[in-house]
Amino acid sequence: PEILYAGAVDGFFRSVDEGVSWQYIGDGLRGRNVLCLAVDPVDGDRLYAGLNLGLFVSGDGGITWNQLEGPGSGVLSVSVGPAGSNMVYAGTFGRGVFVSEDRGASWTAGGATLGESIVFNLQTAPSDVHRVYAGTASGLFVSDDAGRTWSAQGVALQGHSIRTIYLSATDAGAIL
Repeated sequence: PEILYAGAVDGFFRSVDEGVSWQYIGDGLRGRNVLCLAVDPVDGDRLYAGLNLGLFVSGDGGITWNQLEGPGSGVLSVSVGPAGSNMVYAGTFGRGVFVSEDRGASWTAGGATLGESIVFNLQTAPSDVHRVYAGTASGLFVSDDAGRTWSAQGVALQGHSIRTIYLSATDAGAIL
């Protein structure tokens, strides 16, 4: 059966029957506004949830949650690197991007270009763990060095609030 997860304004939900029925789980997130979710590509029970309060992690499919130190409050987006990379990226409200190279155990602030940006969406390239795209309140940005530096992408998108990004799985260089 296909497992689905949903973050809501009042907590975390899981379906184990392809969305036919949903169960309210994860008491640690009960009553909290879940802004984003990401699943580890190697360990499907390892989940990340961004909240106004910070970034939380579960190692048991969302039943229990612990808050991670580092990214701080207002985590609007989270992206987990490709299998075997241990990379996790967290986008925040007004504090840019934070980067972890050890599955969230420790964090560093990303490059200064996005230092005060509102980062709505992050996507890691499936073929390159160090290539990350950031949809921000002021445009689309890309980093080729795991978030240390960022450059604007797509002149037509600059000045626009980019809320979602989708990377094509069949063409690693395509942004849709």
